[in-house]
Amino acid sequence: MAATYGYALTSNNPFGDGNKRTAFAAAGIFLELNGFRLTATEPDAVLAVLELSKGNMNGDEFGNWLKLSSVPLDEIEGS
Repeated sequence: MAATYGYALTSNNPFGDGNKRTAFAAAGIFLELNGFRLTATEPDAVLAVLELSKGNMNGDEFGNWLKLSSVPLDEIEGS
């Protein structure tokens, strides 16, 4: 679902400005609400969202990137 939110917001451009930022925030918030935290570096996140918005990455690929770039919150809290 997080990838779907990101993909939809970058491909449909519902806002006049800030679609990529909103897409990334929506994906990250969705993950947090469902027990995961994004661990990607800022440059990696920027590149992923830019590739998604350009059409060089599809929703499934973005979903795979999110999986590789996040960890369960209980792993963080248990450290």
